[in-house]
Amino acid sequence: QMRMHAPLMQRYEFHKDSMLQSFELYTDGFLVNAYTEDGQLETTIIAEQAKHVTTSGRESWSAFGDVVITNHIKGERMETDTLYWNKDEHTIHLLPHWSWDKKRRGKVTPVYCYTDYPTAELFVNGKSQGKISKNPASRLDRYRLRWNDVRYEPGEIKVVVYDGQGNLAGERIIRTAGKPAKLQLDTWTAEDHLLKADGDDLAFVTVSLTDAQGTLIPDASDQLTFEVSGAGSFEAVCNGDATSLESFTQPTMKLFHGQLVVIVRSTKEAGTITLKVTDEHLHLSQTIDIPTR
Repeated sequence: QMRMHAPLMQRYEFHKDSMLQSFELYTDGFLVNAYTEDGQLETTIIAEQAKHVTTSGRESWSAFGDVVITNHIKGERMETDTLYWNKDEHTIHLLPHWSWDKKRRGKVTPVYCYTDYPTAELFVNGKSQGKISKNPASRLDRYRLRWNDVRYEPGEIKVVVYDGQGNLAGERIIRTAGKPAKLQLDTWTAEDHLLKADGDDLAFVTVSLTDAQGTLIPDASDQLTFEVSGAGSFEAVCNGDATSLESFTQPTMKLFHGQLVVIVRSTKEAGTITLKVTDEHLHLSQTIDIPTR
């Protein structure tokens, strides 16, 4: 964990209908970022006590932020740390989501790219929003690229990144989500999607509500239930919402920004663990099998 001693934590108030892109407090070299309920642009790095003030005016206090990945899903602040520390692979992370409601159409909606590449160009529905480069002398722009004047239109945003020699190096695309259509289950284990049958090994299953094409529904908060059968048991669930009062140890929880993580534990007998996830409101269910040996 990181610790930061903040000599002053100020209170920030925001209009209910505004979209906070982010704010930063610099204290002993560390960054404190904020996020909005609808924007999910930033969260908060470790502080003695960090106050989140959402656009609805609701406040919550926490002693952790998205650098501590409570639910095994990277937060936006973690992406900055990833590109700074991870020298084994490149990072291209684009945000925010691009599935706003009709009220946001035509309104300024800043777009950020966290990447270890120095330069990138942003496109909204094929129209360039400009090519920009990082500024090593700027606290705000030395690790990320920001297009602050983008106006929202449904469709897609695409970032194209370039290396130090100006060569095309990669791209990322985020599309506007359609109607909720399926539950997507992705498993992480310590050893290639396989658990040891020792009674202690854990699998982390990320559950995402998506449209038919696999685009995340970023505002989904459906209540899900979980059933585990076979050579394993339900261990815990977490959605990363610091304001949630739901139990980690009960096999039900609401999605937070369309996602949560379920943890299952192996038994001491080799076989297959089957996890079934159900969204009763949408009449959706999905299962995944995890082998143990």
